[in-house]
Amino acid sequence: MTLRIRPAVAADLPGIAEVGARTWPATYLSFAGPEYVERDLAAHWSPAALERALAEALLLVAEDDGRVVGVVEVGEHDGVPTMWRLYLLPDRHGGGVGRRCSTLRSPRCRRARLRC
Repeated sequence: MTLRIRPAVAADLPGIAEVGARTWPATYLSFAGPEYVERDLAAHWSPAALERALAEALLLVAEDDGRVVGVVEVGEHDGVPTMWRLYLLPDRHGGGVGRRCSTLRSPRCRRARLRC
């Protein structure tokens, strides 16, 4: 395993979408229902939504041997730094990837005075 956390680029968007498609049903289906999962996947994980996130927020990917296995999105809400996404493929849970993503201090975060 060669884990790397780095800023996302446009070529990562299909891998990021796959993370959403695999994590949202596993996370929300049992209590929120299929309509919620389908609606929010379309709203927040569509190509257009991910392109917006790439342009407007700090979007990072966790990559293992060239494969996107996780995503972090940090932006602002009413001037407050906010982590909007932290999702990992289900088979990556429990291995410390999420901890590394949530404690990452990137130069872009420091410039924007965000802790991510």
